[in-house]
Amino acid sequence: MGTMTQMSVSQTEFVEDKSRKSWIVPRKTDELGPQRLTDVNKGVNQLTWRIPLSGVFGAEVYRVLGGGLVPGCLVLVGGDPGVGKSTLLLQIAAMVAQGGDSGGPAPVLYISGEESVEQIGNRADRMGMGIGTEELLSPRALIIDSIQTMYLKGVSGSAGGGEVLVYSSHRFLRSVKNRFGSTDELGVFEMSQSGLQAVSNPSEIFLSEQQLDFDVLAGLAIAVIVDGSRTFLIEIQALCTPGMPVSGSVTGIPQSRFNMITRVLMKQAGLKLQDNAIFVNVVSGVKLTDTAGDLAIAAAICSSFLESPIPNDVAFIGEIGLGGELRGVSRMEKRVNAVSKLGYRKCIVPKSAEKSLASLDLGGMKVLGCKNLK
Repeated sequence: MGTMTQMSVSQTEFVEDKSRKSWIVPRKTDELGPQRLTDVNKGVNQLTWRIPLSGVFGAEVYRVLGGGLVPGCLVLVGGDPGVGKSTLLLQIAAMVAQGGDSGGPAPVLYISGEESVEQIGNRADRMGMGIGTEELLSPRALIIDSIQTMYLKGVSGSAGGGEVLVYSSHRFLRSVKNRFGSTDELGVFEMSQSGLQAVSNPSEIFLSEQQLDFDVLAGLAIAVIVDGSRTFLIEIQALCTPGMPVSGSVTGIPQSRFNMITRVLMKQAGLKLQDNAIFVNVVSGVKLTDTAGDLAIAAAICSSFLESPIPNDVAFIGEIGLGGELRGVSRMEKRVNAVSKLGYRKCIVPKSAEKSLASLDLGGMKVLGCKNLK
């Protein structure tokens, strides 16, 4: 294999240059044959073989990757333009280069096919990083930004593959395909002048200002969901308008789930919603697929329809069945503990889960069990 020498903003060609030494260490001929599985990991410490990422920022990326960067793996970062992919990669590059817990500093090769050296340098200065343009041999990591601007002459097909991280407009970092860890984890960041900052309490970005001692409004309810190993409190908003010719709209929850909940409210709880246009929204554009949010959705709709505000220190956990019954959900203790730590005074849960939660130390928060929507 040769060395990457020529680059342009539109696309980059991998060109073989015999006059320059490759930074890729060639493998010996005898290493290309079959190997015993027992010999593959000889001398490798499974606890330290990954490249660690330190600090609060590193902990978020570490969680999503399932335990740091795996030597020799390929990670593909994707997302909408302008959400901070290059900033994320530059911060990871600086963290890997500094060494942290991995035995001291080591070079990282950052190849850009979209931005000039000056643009990258300005971003690095803004975030307090130092970069260089000298030739680097045997780097600890290689970052290509972006892979879509690169091509290999004589090879057809688009660039991509490997482990995939989706980086959405809300600065959520999630692994879609991960051979070395779970795909259930979620990292949450906030973009600032100095780069991406880890969000220590993600629930804050999903709750509106009315939770901060503002007037309590009808049609608002708090759901408690679990994403990977993290627990989030998310605000559900509902608006019922009688006599409207339109059918309403739903944002953030599956239409089929919304239809089921409204039909159950009409049939089992006796709410006459058929003459109302119902609008439901999940704050901050979150896609709510956890059925534990059913009860909060129903509570928000009831609150708006009856024009009866729900106190802002109450949270809801529970799945709704077709008979109007409240069903238990997974990780109930984890959800209730999260609600308690955020200072809520009441948590409404299915009756079947109330007894198992009685032994928890919830700091004075009351857990109220309900059998059904009636």
